[in-house]
Amino acid sequence: MSAEFLNQGLTNWRGRMSLKLPFTGERFVPGITGNIFLEHLHRYVVIARLVAGKDVLDIASGEGFGSSMLSQTARSVIGIDISEQAVDHAQQKYGNSSLRFETGSATSITLPDASVDVAVSFETIEHIQDHAKMLTELKRVLRPGGVLVMSTPDKAIYSDARGYVNPFHVSELYRDQFHALLSSQFAHVRMHGQKVGFGSLIVAEDGTGPFDETPSGTMKTVPGLDTPLYLIGIASDDPEAAVVVHGLFSQDMQASEPVLERVEFELKQAQAQFKQELIRQQEAFSKDINWMSAEIGTLQRSNWMSRAPLGKLLRRMIKVRLLYSLSRSKLFSDRRREKFFRSAEKRDPMLLSSRLDRFGNDYYARFAKSSFLGEGLRNELVNPSISVTAIVPNYNHANYLRERLDSILSQTYRLIDIIVLDDCSTDQSREVIDDYVARYPDRIKAVYNDANSGSVFSQWQKGYELAKGDLVWVCESDDFCKSTFVERLIGFFRDPSVMLAFGKIEFADGEGRPYPGMAHYLESAEKGIWDQPLVRPAAAWFEGAFGVKNVIANVGGSLWRRVPIAQTAWNKARSFRIMGDWYFYSVLANGGQIAFSPLAEAFFRIHGQNMSGAGAQATPDYYREYTQLMTALKQRWPIADRTVDRFVESCHKIYRNADLKVPSFETLVPVKELKAIKTEIPHVLLGMLGFSYGGGEIFPIHLANALHKLGVMVSVLRMTDIDDHPDVRAMLDLAIPVYSAVDVRDMGVRNFVQSTGITIVHSHIASIEMLLLDEGD
Repeated sequence: MSAEFLNQGLTNWRGRMSLKLPFTGERFVPGITGNIFLEHLHRYVVIARLVAGKDVLDIASGEGFGSSMLSQTARSVIGIDISEQAVDHAQQKYGNSSLRFETGSATSITLPDASVDVAVSFETIEHIQDHAKMLTELKRVLRPGGVLVMSTPDKAIYSDARGYVNPFHVSELYRDQFHALLSSQFAHVRMHGQKVGFGSLIVAEDGTGPFDETPSGTMKTVPGLDTPLYLIGIASDDPEAAVVVHGLFSQDMQASEPVLERVEFELKQAQAQFKQELIRQQEAFSKDINWMSAEIGTLQRSNWMSRAPLGKLLRRMIKVRLLYSLSRSKLFSDRRREKFFRSAEKRDPMLLSSRLDRFGNDYYARFAKSSFLGEGLRNELVNPSISVTAIVPNYNHANYLRERLDSILSQTYRLIDIIVLDDCSTDQSREVIDDYVARYPDRIKAVYNDANSGSVFSQWQKGYELAKGDLVWVCESDDFCKSTFVERLIGFFRDPSVMLAFGKIEFADGEGRPYPGMAHYLESAEKGIWDQPLVRPAAAWFEGAFGVKNVIANVGGSLWRRVPIAQTAWNKARSFRIMGDWYFYSVLANGGQIAFSPLAEAFFRIHGQNMSGAGAQATPDYYREYTQLMTALKQRWPIADRTVDRFVESCHKIYRNADLKVPSFETLVPVKELKAIKTEIPHVLLGMLGFSYGGGEIFPIHLANALHKLGVMVSVLRMTDIDDHPDVRAMLDLAIPVYSAVDVRDMGVRNFVQSTGITIVHSHIASIEMLLLDEGD
């Protein structure tokens, strides 16, 4: 029977359901079979015909499956349930523009008067003591002539006849009581009965004849159903609205010995297949264990430097540095330089941590794919690793989109999911996107706009809000990168003070061929820092290179920590036509650090349609944006006059090349006014012992969050991580960077305070004061 049952017409509907909500024995959840399945589904199937084109309330909506069914025909549906867990689950699973879910009570409905056409309440009233109050509330939210459809078990049949007591029911009703209750609020009531049965059904073809039942036990024919288990009332003040509904919700089943024998046979077959699959999965799991053992052995052997003589260690370091130098030499091909680099990485005794990172990445990726481990354990295994969501905003870049997506899919760092946002492209973009979604359904999600947004930041924000990864990677659809791009940046984010990381960005032509120019651009922003990885506070970056030029010239060359971003920041970024990304980086970095690595390579394609080209530079608004940007930066950090001068000179050079005569440059970029701007946003450093339980730890977290919400730049300095608890760590807003006392000592206390632009220290603990006052002199 079970095999045939699963092949019924509802297979597709049930296939997308999951038992994520616990089955209590009372609330129905998809995936449960038997009578409760037939009873619940039949009611919604029948009532869906009544609600076509109407606004519907589904009270006690539970898992949300029924509200979803009604929304297929209704104009709008709102499901209300007292369980926050059920509402959150239903909204995430079924919510859309015509269907939403809210937390609420059946006796205090959170809807205005006369707001729905139909109210549906299945198996709810018996859970409530005050029946009259519930009916009054339902009548209040119904429009004049609205319809109430309510079901409840008949106490005489459900409880008395079976000697059964349902522990979830508070006050059950007999048929006469139920009818009287409905009639107290509505002028017209039609009563119906429902029960699950097995038998032979004969129905007139034209559907007009009465329905009779003849129970085999009594052989007495009665009109309608004999002893229905459930009562269904349809009530309204409009006599035409209080209609009669009926129907058969069929299930193909036969209670005969041959069928039962067939079920037993299929069960044995399924057990044998399961055993074979289990053996196969165990073998695959054993291979993963063997791989893991080999990798751990390699890592242990790599730790030889802790026992190596100083001379051997120095010789190895000299050889490694030589290989690194060869990997940067233009005398060799890209392939040969990459080979030199890989060889250096393999031998470098200082890169044990990066090899451990790579092992962790492979480890979690393998275990996440293992069906043997099961979904729950896979999720637990994946959590410790850093995940990345790549956001690909696209508009009419079909010619470049495949290379963009391939460069993401080929990343050596594997924990990356992809969201492609198409802004109503008029070329073949959608065909390309659909092809990739079909080939990589587990990794790529497509989102298509109904109308063009007119703003790249609208697309960025949409993708950002859909992202689930720990990091966000905005990948412009006409650009691309090397396969090691993410791998070379991911390690920076082990440091919770790093909010943003970027790599070496090179120009490429329309055919994807790299060409020089970016190195000079970076050197003109700040000299001599671009050959080696560099991590420093955002305030220091914007005092230097970032305060002169946008050194992340292409957003796809950066990774961001996914933190909550205020709508005001999105709106401000959207107000820029050209420099919104530059402003946005300052918001993301905030009081934390920015990391750079020349080893992470991305390519900025120049093909004549880029917004920041010569056409934009020939307009006055382009230079007004420079003023707008520096104003925002100076409000955030105390940028020195020398940096402002270099910023203005860089802008002036573009102005001269554009040969823009009117208005004057001084009018567009008033340097004296820019220098006079005062810092408006304080940077508060909150010191604490660590993320452990205790008032001295919890209070600084709440204070930091409150200040951050007020727009204050906030950082946290913790003394130790020995007793850190993840639940306490999760209390702190992710947008607040966390510095460790070890890092502060390494940086130098005075240098740390100055380079981060800290204006106020709130210590909370004496050890913070000792660190800053004694060691900082």
